[in-house]
Amino acid sequence: TNTSDFYSTGLVLYCLLMPETPGTHDLVLATSHFFTMGPILIAVVLLGKYLESRAKQTAMKALTDLPSSMPANAALCSSGSNAERTIPVELVELDDVLRIFAGGKIPVDGSVCSESAVHVDESLLTGESSPLVKKQGDLVVGGSTCISGGCLMRVTRVGGD
Repeated sequence: TNTSDFYSTGLVLYCLLMPETPGTHDLVLATSHFFTMGPILIAVVLLGKYLESRAKQTAMKALTDLPSSMPANAALCSSGSNAERTIPVELVELDDVLRIFAGGKIPVDGSVCSESAVHVDESLLTGESSPLVKKQGDLVVGGSTCISGGCLMRVTRVGGD
């Protein structure tokens, strides 16, 4: 931008000092373009920096909100009966069997252990735009959302694992 400003200033001074030179009128018209290019270039760069900072801020907000979107409770299925009870997520242990309801959040990492297929939205974690179909044996990630079809899952990771 400094180069264009110096060049434009030099052309203006040349046109003022030698007004009778052929082509001076054309130089005066061309000089206005050089003076406007500097502010336009600065405006475009500032706009780009602003959009970049907004995108970074949105991404950071999504990452900091992720732990608060985790469910506080899980539906634990007893191994011998069809009964299930609700327990805090902190009490979930490895190899526990949890029931996941349609529309609910998956509390911890695990694998699907029921025969029914479920659609899971992992977009917040992986960026995948469409829900994924999970079948028996497939891994599900804690924090993702079960879109349709409830299932049973066996816990493979808890807490800080």
